Amino acid sequence: MSQYRLFLLSGGDIVTCQDFRAGSDEMASQAATIVFDDCADRCDSAEVWDGIRLIADASALRGRAIIAAANKVSASADPFLDELKTEIETIVARIEEAAITAGELHSSERLKEWLEVFHGRHGRSFASRNTS
Repeated sequence: MSQYRLFLLSGGDIVTCQDFRAGSDEMASQAATIVFDDCADRCDSAEVWDGIRLIADASALRGRAIIAAANKVSASADPFLDELKTEIETIVARIEEAAITAGELHSSERLKEWLEVFHGRHGRSFASRNTS
């Protein structure tokens, strides 16, 4: 697992910066794509870094989001892909929960909605975990 850093930006300013671990650049980019899309109501740009190496920027992440949306139409029967999707969703939840808890994206309704869906699938409630 490698350490990555996701920057979410608005108007050129950093809204939040979150460190996370992922098994590959591809997995990190997929997780970042979901986070960027989930935070689109508060962020207009994003970058994923591995140290000093830029993995993906907003244009690459937006392109990936379009492809991912198209691929959602065809559900996979492959257990490996299902396991990979679950691992990516778990990474996404950790990044997004850290961003909300830190306060930078606390007002993102879109982000809160995704976290409720994620935790609902896993039998938990995000709202009850994030009461302040």
